[in-house]
Amino acid sequence: MPFSPEIRQFIGRALTDKIPFAVYRCPGSAICVVTDDSAAAFVVNAWKALSAENIVIRPTATQADPMPMPGRSTTREYYIASVAGLIDRLKERGGKTVVSKVIVGDAENVDWSLAAERLFDEFPQAFCHIYYTPQTGGWLGATPELLLDVAHDGTLSTMALAGTMPVEGEWDHKNRDEHRMVVRFIVDCLRSLGAEPDVADTCELRYGAIKHLCTPISARVPQSVSISDILDMLSPTPAVAGYPREASIAEIAGCELHPRGCYAGYVAVSDDSGTHAFVNLRCARFEPDGQYCIYAGGGITADSDPAVEWKETEAKASSLINIIKTSTKVLG
Repeated sequence: MPFSPEIRQFIGRALTDKIPFAVYRCPGSAICVVTDDSAAAFVVNAWKALSAENIVIRPTATQADPMPMPGRSTTREYYIASVAGLIDRLKERGGKTVVSKVIVGDAENVDWSLAAERLFDEFPQAFCHIYYTPQTGGWLGATPELLLDVAHDGTLSTMALAGTMPVEGEWDHKNRDEHRMVVRFIVDCLRSLGAEPDVADTCELRYGAIKHLCTPISARVPQSVSISDILDMLSPTPAVAGYPREASIAEIAGCELHPRGCYAGYVAVSDDSGTHAFVNLRCARFEPDGQYCIYAGGGITADSDPAVEWKETEAKASSLINIIKTSTKVLG
C-alpha cells in the first residue's frame, strides 16, 4: 500500500525540522500517523530498559541526551572470533546468547520517506514503523515478532519466535533447541505472574528469504497484573538476549562493541483495541544528515557454527540494506 502524498510530506518535514513523530502500521491494518490529536500512543522501549523509562512519542519536542550512534560496522573477522569464543563458553554452561552486529553507512542522500514506504510495502504482515525523537534519533523497521498483545477484555497473546533458516532449508537440532528455550522462558514468565498459558502448535513464519520457528502463546491477564508488569517480565526475551537471560546479557556486553540503543527493545501502540507491542527487530537507526546503522543478530548455542551465524545475520539484514541503498533523494 503506497503512502499518500500527505504522509510522505509529513515524514520529510518532521525529519528536516527534527520534530518527534511516528508513522506505523500494525499487521493487516491501515497506516497510522501520530499527531497532536491522535487517540493512539506510540511508545519506544530501549534495550534492557524498564517500562517506566519508555519514551512516549508526541509531536512536541522534548529535551533529552541523544543515544550514542555506532561509529563503524562490525567486521566479519571480529564477529567470527567473538562468536567462536562464546561457543566454547556455552559448551560449558549451556543455554544461548544472542549476538548482534551493525552495518554502518552514509545516510546523507537517503530518502527516508521512500525507504519507509518501500519497507511497509514489502512486509505487509510485519509491524512496520518509522519514528524520530531527539533522544533516539530516527528508526526504521519491519518486525515480525509480537512481544505482547492485550485486548481490553484481558486476552493476552504473544509468541516465541526463534530459529532461523533460508526458506528452502530444513530445521536442525540447533534451531529447534534454541526455539524451545524461548517457549520455556515465556511460559515460565506468564505462570510466575499467575496466568495459565495456552501453547499452540509450532509453525513457520516467513520473512523475505528466511523463515523462523514460531509458537503462538495465549492467556488471560490476572486482575492484579498490569501490562507494564508483563512487559517488564518478558522483555528482553531469549529471542534477542539469550537463556538464561542475565548470563546472556553479560555475555552480550563482552561480545558487542556497539550500543544497541532501541534495537531489541520494543515498540508499542495503545489504541482503542488494546495494547500492541513488538520487539524492535529488522531495524535501522539513522540521522537524516549523518549515518545509518542496521542491526542484525542471531542466537548462538554450543552447536553453532560461526560462519553460518554470520551468513544468517547477512540474510536478516539484506532486505533493509537493499531498500536503504536504493532509496535515494531526487536531486533537483
